[in-house]
Amino acid sequence: MINTAAWEILADMFDGTSTDTVTKMKIGYGTTAAALTDSGLEHAWTNGGFETATIAPSYNATTKVLTFSNTFTNTSGSARTVREAGLYTTTGGVLVDRQVLAVNDINNFCIVPDGETITITFTWTFQDTVPASVHSGSTPTQAFNISYRIYFITAITGEISGSPTFKMIIGYGYTPVSESDIGCEHSYADGGFEPYIALVGVVGTTTITFSHTFTNISTTERPVREVVIYTELDGFLGRYVFAENDIENLCIVPATEDIDIVFTLTYTDSTKRTYSSCSATGDIDLTSFAHPGPIDYNGIALPNPEITDFSNSLGTKTWAIKCSTDIYADVTKVIRYAGPITTGKSITGKQYVISSYRSGVLYISAEGTFYNVYMEDPVNITPFGKNWLFTVKIYESAYVEVV
Repeated sequence: MINTAAWEILADMFDGTSTDTVTKMKIGYGTTAAALTDSGLEHAWTNGGFETATIAPSYNATTKVLTFSNTFTNTSGSARTVREAGLYTTTGGVLVDRQVLAVNDINNFCIVPDGETITITFTWTFQDTVPASVHSGSTPTQAFNISYRIYFITAITGEISGSPTFKMIIGYGYTPVSESDIGCEHSYADGGFEPYIALVGVVGTTTITFSHTFTNISTTERPVREVVIYTELDGFLGRYVFAENDIENLCIVPATEDIDIVFTLTYTDSTKRTYSSCSATGDIDLTSFAHPGPIDYNGIALPNPEITDFSNSLGTKTWAIKCSTDIYADVTKVIRYAGPITTGKSITGKQYVISSYRSGVLYISAEGTFYNVYMEDPVNITPFGKNWLFTVKIYESAYVEVV
């Protein structure tokens, strides 16, 4: 937008009264909309490679476009946002044209990482006639055209170079996603679950993926129910919440174990400016879990286990395992995996299991490891003196679950 105060200066330049030129450019982080009364940038950067630049305008006689362009390199030591830019006169220092960028006008959400560059380009497009959109009435007459011979349109573009940095943060909040979200509901900040720089991949022209493997180096198990992607200046990008059954082991990561997270953004167009949807997947490898007891389920030791019933039909097995403990928390850690199941025989005579819960891994030290197993709910719990007695029934399926 050409400022009111600049019009007289431009007129003097055109008619030769002034020898001043427009060769200075500034950038800043102000976001207030440009106005005719602007006399400068709202918040101009003055150091770290973002100082006032001297530029050399170029004119294309064929397209009638005057271009003002400069590349700024961020040497400040930290990321910086660029949301506004201005052209100034060379000697008088008068603001001629101020433009404000929307957060999605430039890649990486207008954030320039340290060491990276941003190229700002102003264009003034000269026209012989005034477009119908800017005057009332029908097509202007030739006399009207002549009086507005120097009508021109101003515009700005920007492009950030390098590899923008995106970080992934995980947490245990499970409140549904909302448009008002600005981060995780309950984020982790230690124990291997700190925010990490995500590996960025591109699928086609409208999808970007962010991935990272987190290792739980704390001393306790941790649930992972939410994931957020943001830029290095804490610019929130998107949040996804997992249902309890979306990830193996009910989204619980035992100590020393890993969880692989892949976060996907689907964009409305190939410019990667705004996204239409986001999703995430998580993977916990149950087969890597340690085996703390003679019998365990998903890495949780069954307390004082005793197999009281066992059957084997065409290679699929069923166990009834009686347990006892004086610590009720040990009971809940086991039976949380119990869910409603339906069993049956396929046309080949093999046992199948249908459940809304995901399959687990059963380890019996004397027999080995069994996959695609399900714990049946309900589990009856009986107090016996100071102890709690309960029996879990576990079914093996001949078929791999479809999630």
